Amino acid sequence: MLARSLLLLASLALAAASPVRKQDGTSCAQKAPTLPVNGGATELASPPQGSVLKYIAVGHGIQNYTCAVGQAAKATGAVAVLYDATALYPGRGPKALPSVEHFNALTTAALWGTPLPLNTDGTTKFGASASKPFKAPAPLDIPGQQVPFLGLHYFDGAGVPTFLTGTSEADAKASVLKAFKVGDAPAPASADPGPVGTGAVAWLYLGANPGSRGFSAVYRVITAGASPRRASTTSPRAYPTPPTTGSTAVLRMFSRVNWVFDHCLHWDSSVRSPTT
Repeated sequence: MLARSLLLLASLALAAASPVRKQDGTSCAQKAPTLPVNGGATELASPPQGSVLKYIAVGHGIQNYTCAVGQAAKATGAVAVLYDATALYPGRGPKALPSVEHFNALTTAALWGTPLPLNTDGTTKFGASASKPFKAPAPLDIPGQQVPFLGLHYFDGAGVPTFLTGTSEADAKASVLKAFKVGDAPAPASADPGPVGTGAVAWLYLGANPGSRGFSAVYRVITAGASPRRASTTSPRAYPTPPTTGSTAVLRMFSRVNWVFDHCLHWDSSVRSPTT
Protein backbone atom coordinates (compact mmCIF):
# COMPACT_ATOMS: atom_id res chain seq x y z
CA MET A 1 0.00 0.00 0.00
CA LEU A 2 2.84 2.42 0.76
CA ALA A 3 4.32 1.83 -2.72
CA ARG A 4 0.92 2.42 -4.33
CA SER A 5 0.45 5.56 -2.24
CA LEU A 6 3.78 6.94 -3.39
CA LEU A 7 2.85 6.23 -7.01
CA LEU A 8 -0.44 8.07 -6.56
CA LEU A 9 1.35 11.04 -5.00
CA ALA A 10 3.75 11.11 -7.93
CA SER A 11 0.92 10.89 -10.45
CA LEU A 12 -0.86 13.83 -8.83
CA ALA A 13 2.30 15.90 -9.04
CA LEU A 14 2.74 14.99 -12.71
CA ALA A 15 -0.90 15.75 -13.43
CA ALA A 16 -0.54 19.18 -11.86
CA ALA A 17 2.64 19.88 -13.82
CA SER A 18 1.15 18.86 -17.17
CA PRO A 19 -0.20 21.64 -19.41
CA VAL A 20 -3.98 21.84 -19.17
CA ARG A 21 -6.17 23.33 -21.89
CA LYS A 22 -8.30 26.04 -20.35
CA GLN A 23 -11.96 25.10 -20.40
CA ASP A 24 -15.06 27.19 -20.83
CA GLY A 25 -16.12 28.44 -17.40
CA THR A 26 -19.87 28.15 -18.02
CA SER A 27 -21.83 25.41 -16.29
CA CYS A 28 -23.07 24.06 -19.65
CA ALA A 29 -19.48 23.31 -20.71
CA GLN A 30 -18.50 21.69 -17.44
CA LYS A 31 -18.72 17.98 -16.85
CA ALA A 32 -21.39 17.13 -14.28
CA PRO A 33 -19.77 15.30 -11.34
CA THR A 34 -21.18 11.84 -10.69
CA LEU A 35 -21.53 10.50 -7.17
CA PRO A 36 -19.28 7.43 -6.72
CA VAL A 37 -20.55 3.93 -6.12
CA ASN A 38 -18.55 1.25 -4.32
CA GLY A 39 -19.39 -1.57 -6.74
CA GLY A 40 -20.57 -3.90 -3.97
CA ALA A 41 -23.87 -5.51 -3.05
CA THR A 42 -24.94 -2.49 -1.00
CA GLU A 43 -24.90 1.04 -2.39
CA LEU A 44 -25.85 4.38 -0.89
CA ALA A 45 -29.19 5.79 -2.04
CA SER A 46 -29.14 8.62 -4.57
CA PRO A 47 -29.82 12.19 -3.40
CA PRO A 48 -33.51 13.16 -3.33
CA GLN A 49 -35.01 14.88 -6.35
CA GLY A 50 -34.51 18.61 -5.98
CA SER A 51 -30.94 18.31 -4.67
CA VAL A 52 -27.91 20.07 -6.12
CA LEU A 53 -24.22 19.52 -5.49
CA LYS A 54 -22.63 22.41 -3.56
CA TYR A 55 -19.14 21.12 -2.74
CA ILE A 56 -16.87 18.13 -3.13
CA ALA A 57 -14.67 18.34 -0.06
CA VAL A 58 -11.64 16.39 1.09
CA GLY A 59 -11.71 15.78 4.84
CA HIS A 60 -8.55 15.00 6.84
CA GLY A 61 -8.62 14.25 10.55
CA ILE A 62 -9.21 11.58 13.18
CA GLN A 63 -12.05 9.24 14.10
CA ASN A 64 -12.58 8.43 17.78
CA TYR A 65 -13.71 5.03 19.08
CA THR A 66 -14.24 3.50 22.49
CA CYS A 67 -13.12 -0.12 22.66
CA ALA A 68 -14.43 -2.30 25.51
CA VAL A 69 -13.36 -5.90 26.07
CA GLY A 70 -15.57 -8.40 24.26
CA GLN A 71 -17.48 -5.69 22.40
CA ALA A 72 -17.23 -4.05 19.01
CA ALA A 73 -15.56 -0.65 18.89
CA LYS A 74 -18.07 2.20 19.18
CA ALA A 75 -17.63 5.45 17.25
CA THR A 76 -17.66 8.36 19.69
CA GLY A 77 -16.75 11.31 17.48
CA ALA A 78 -14.53 12.77 14.81
CA VAL A 79 -12.49 15.90 14.24
CA ALA A 80 -11.48 16.93 10.72
CA VAL A 81 -10.68 19.85 8.47
CA LEU A 82 -12.55 20.16 5.16
CA TYR A 83 -10.98 21.39 1.92
CA ASP A 84 -12.84 22.48 -1.22
CA ALA A 85 -11.80 20.17 -4.06
CA THR A 86 -14.76 20.94 -6.33
CA ALA A 87 -12.63 22.74 -8.93
CA LEU A 88 -10.30 19.73 -9.19
CA TYR A 89 -13.02 17.35 -10.39
CA PRO A 90 -12.36 16.29 -14.02
CA GLY A 91 -14.02 18.53 -16.57
CA ARG A 92 -14.77 21.33 -14.11
CA GLY A 93 -12.32 23.91 -15.42
CA PRO A 94 -8.64 24.83 -15.78
CA LYS A 95 -7.65 23.43 -12.37
CA ALA A 96 -9.36 20.06 -12.95
CA LEU A 97 -7.43 16.82 -12.63
CA PRO A 98 -7.24 14.65 -15.77
CA SER A 99 -9.31 11.69 -14.51
CA VAL A 100 -11.64 10.50 -11.78
CA GLU A 101 -8.88 8.12 -10.67
CA HIS A 102 -6.57 11.08 -10.06
CA PHE A 103 -9.36 12.88 -8.22
CA ASN A 104 -10.14 9.89 -6.00
CA ALA A 105 -6.43 9.65 -5.15
CA LEU A 106 -6.71 12.93 -3.23
CA THR A 107 -7.69 11.04 -0.08
CA THR A 108 -4.57 8.88 -0.19
CA ALA A 109 -2.47 11.94 -1.04
CA ALA A 110 -3.81 13.76 2.01
CA LEU A 111 -3.49 10.78 4.35
CA TRP A 112 0.05 9.76 3.39
CA GLY A 113 1.52 13.00 2.10
CA THR A 114 0.40 15.68 4.57
CA PRO A 115 0.57 16.10 8.36
CA LEU A 116 -2.55 15.84 10.48
CA PRO A 117 -4.08 19.36 10.27
CA LEU A 118 -4.95 19.50 13.98
CA ASN A 119 -3.41 20.67 17.22
CA THR A 120 -2.18 17.50 18.95
CA ASP A 121 -2.75 16.55 22.57
CA GLY A 122 0.95 15.78 22.95
CA THR A 123 0.38 12.38 24.53
CA THR A 124 -1.43 9.95 22.21
CA LYS A 125 -0.77 8.86 18.65
CA PHE A 126 -3.09 10.83 16.35
CA GLY A 127 -4.66 12.52 19.40
CA ALA A 128 -6.05 16.06 19.01
CA SER A 129 -6.26 18.74 21.67
CA ALA A 130 -9.59 18.51 23.49
CA SER A 131 -9.73 22.26 24.18
CA LYS A 132 -8.48 23.61 20.84
CA PRO A 133 -8.31 20.89 18.16
CA PHE A 134 -8.32 23.16 15.10
CA LYS A 135 -5.44 25.19 13.76
CA ALA A 136 -5.87 28.49 11.94
CA PRO A 137 -7.48 27.94 8.50
CA ALA A 138 -4.95 26.99 5.84
CA PRO A 139 -5.01 25.17 2.48
CA LEU A 140 -4.16 21.51 2.09
CA ASP A 141 -0.77 21.22 0.40
CA ILE A 142 -0.44 18.02 -1.62
CA PRO A 143 2.00 17.38 -4.49
CA GLY A 144 1.32 19.95 -7.18
CA GLN A 145 -1.91 21.20 -5.60
CA GLN A 146 -3.13 23.63 -2.97
CA VAL A 147 -6.66 22.70 -1.98
CA PRO A 148 -8.37 25.67 -0.29
CA PHE A 149 -9.76 25.51 3.23
CA LEU A 150 -13.54 25.05 3.31
CA GLY A 151 -14.60 24.32 6.88
CA LEU A 152 -14.70 21.90 9.80
CA HIS A 153 -16.22 18.59 10.83
CA TYR A 154 -16.78 17.63 14.47
CA PHE A 155 -19.35 16.26 16.89
CA ASP A 156 -21.08 19.03 18.84
CA GLY A 157 -21.75 19.09 22.59
CA ALA A 158 -24.85 16.93 22.10
CA GLY A 159 -22.87 14.36 20.12
CA VAL A 160 -24.39 15.36 16.75
CA PRO A 161 -22.08 15.09 13.70
CA THR A 162 -21.61 18.61 12.35
CA PHE A 163 -20.28 19.89 9.01
CA LEU A 164 -19.54 23.59 8.78
CA THR A 165 -18.22 26.06 6.22
CA GLY A 166 -15.86 28.50 7.87
CA THR A 167 -14.91 28.16 11.52
CA SER A 168 -17.99 29.11 13.57
CA GLU A 169 -21.64 28.07 13.66
CA ALA A 170 -22.38 31.58 14.96
CA ASP A 171 -21.38 33.04 11.60
CA ALA A 172 -24.65 33.79 9.81
CA LYS A 173 -22.96 33.22 6.44
CA ALA A 174 -21.85 29.71 7.36
CA SER A 175 -23.63 26.65 6.01
CA VAL A 176 -24.17 24.00 8.69
CA LEU A 177 -25.29 20.38 8.57
CA LYS A 178 -26.42 18.75 11.81
CA ALA A 179 -26.34 15.22 10.51
CA PHE A 180 -28.11 11.93 11.07
CA LYS A 181 -27.34 8.67 9.31
CA VAL A 182 -29.63 7.75 6.43
CA GLY A 183 -27.61 4.77 5.23
CA ASP A 184 -24.19 3.18 4.96
CA ALA A 185 -22.22 0.88 2.67
CA PRO A 186 -18.87 -0.89 3.03
CA ALA A 187 -15.85 0.76 1.49
CA PRO A 188 -14.51 -1.14 -1.55
CA ALA A 189 -11.97 -3.87 -0.81
CA SER A 190 -9.42 -1.84 -2.79
CA ALA A 191 -9.77 1.20 -0.50
CA ASP A 192 -6.68 2.57 1.27
CA PRO A 193 -6.49 0.82 4.71
CA GLY A 194 -4.65 3.76 6.27
CA PRO A 195 -1.35 4.14 8.15
CA VAL A 196 -2.17 1.50 10.76
CA GLY A 197 -3.62 -0.98 8.25
CA THR A 198 -7.06 -1.36 9.84
CA GLY A 199 -9.04 -0.69 6.67
CA ALA A 200 -11.17 2.11 5.27
CA VAL A 201 -14.18 3.26 7.25
CA ALA A 202 -17.63 2.68 5.72
CA TRP A 203 -19.28 5.10 3.31
CA LEU A 204 -22.22 7.10 4.70
CA TYR A 205 -25.25 9.01 3.49
CA LEU A 206 -26.12 11.69 6.07
CA GLY A 207 -29.31 13.75 6.19
CA ALA A 208 -30.08 17.08 7.86
CA ASN A 209 -31.42 17.45 11.39
CA PRO A 210 -33.24 20.60 12.57
CA GLY A 211 -30.73 23.40 13.01
CA SER A 212 -29.09 22.76 9.64
CA ARG A 213 -28.86 25.55 7.08
CA GLY A 214 -27.47 25.66 3.57
CA PHE A 215 -26.82 21.89 3.49
CA SER A 216 -29.38 19.10 3.17
CA ALA A 217 -27.13 16.03 2.86
CA VAL A 218 -23.53 14.84 2.95
CA TYR A 219 -22.12 11.68 1.38
CA ARG A 220 -18.93 10.30 2.92
CA VAL A 221 -17.22 8.34 0.15
CA ILE A 222 -13.71 7.41 -1.13
CA THR A 223 -12.62 6.79 2.44
CA ALA A 224 -9.03 5.99 3.45
CA GLY A 225 -8.21 4.60 6.88
CA ALA A 226 -10.18 5.02 10.14
CA SER A 227 -11.76 1.56 10.41
CA PRO A 228 -11.95 0.43 14.05
CA ARG A 229 -10.84 -3.09 13.18
CA ARG A 230 -7.51 -4.04 14.74
CA ALA A 231 -4.70 -4.53 12.24
CA SER A 232 -3.27 -7.95 11.51
CA THR A 233 -0.34 -8.89 13.73
CA THR A 234 1.63 -9.50 10.53
CA SER A 235 1.15 -5.92 9.35
CA PRO A 236 4.27 -3.74 9.64
CA ARG A 237 1.97 -0.91 10.74
CA ALA A 238 -0.18 -2.98 13.12
CA TYR A 239 -1.89 -1.04 15.86
CA PRO A 240 -1.14 -2.24 19.41
CA THR A 241 -3.39 -4.98 20.77
CA PRO A 242 -6.27 -3.63 22.92
CA PRO A 243 -6.16 -4.35 26.66
CA THR A 244 -7.76 -7.48 28.07
CA THR A 245 -9.71 -5.60 30.76
CA GLY A 246 -11.59 -2.33 30.94
CA SER A 247 -11.94 -0.06 27.94
CA THR A 248 -9.76 2.31 25.99
CA ALA A 249 -10.03 5.14 23.50
CA VAL A 250 -8.82 4.29 20.01
CA LEU A 251 -7.89 7.01 17.51
CA ARG A 252 -7.72 6.43 13.76
CA MET A 253 -6.41 8.96 11.24
CA PHE A 254 -8.45 9.23 8.04
CA SER A 255 -9.04 11.08 4.82
CA ARG A 256 -12.21 10.94 2.75
CA VAL A 257 -14.23 12.82 0.15
CA ASN A 258 -17.49 14.46 1.20
CA TRP A 259 -20.10 15.28 -1.44
CA VAL A 260 -22.28 18.06 0.01
CA PHE A 261 -25.79 18.77 -1.30
CA ASP A 262 -28.59 21.24 -0.75
CA HIS A 263 -32.12 21.53 -2.09
CA CYS A 264 -32.61 23.07 -5.52
CA LEU A 265 -35.11 22.90 -8.35
CA HIS A 266 -33.13 20.69 -10.73
CA TRP A 267 -31.06 17.56 -10.09
CA ASP A 268 -30.60 14.46 -12.23
CA SER A 269 -29.89 11.66 -9.75
CA SER A 270 -29.87 8.91 -12.39
CA VAL A 271 -26.12 9.01 -13.07
CA ARG A 272 -23.72 7.28 -10.72
CA SER A 273 -20.10 6.37 -11.39
CA PRO A 274 -18.09 3.33 -10.23
CA THR A 275 -14.88 3.76 -8.28
CA THR A 276 -11.61 2.64 -9.82
